[in-house]
Amino acid sequence: MSVSIEETEIHDAPDGAAIVQVAYTYDAEIEGDDGPIEIDSPLLYASYYVDDEVVLRAVDKKLQENVSRLVVDPITQGQPVECF
Repeated sequence: MSVSIEETEIHDAPDGAAIVQVAYTYDAEIEGDDGPIEIDSPLLYASYYVDDEVVLRAVDKKLQENVSRLVVDPITQGQPVECF
C-alpha cells in the first residue's frame, strides 16, 4: 500500500495551533484468487487541527475540486488521533 500527498493548504487557526488540509490518494495491491488486484482511490481530503495538547482529524467523504477551501472543520468535526 502507498499514500501520495497531492496538495496541502494551511488555514487560519487560533494562536498556538495549526489547521492544515491534505489532499491525498492511496493505492494498494492485494492478492486475489486469480492473482494480484490493484486498488486506486479517488482524491481524498483530511483536515487536521494541532496544538500542544491534541491532534484532531476530520475526513471529507465527498469528492472536491481543490484543497483551497476547508471542507470539514477539524475543530468541530474532528476526532482525536493523538493527545499530549
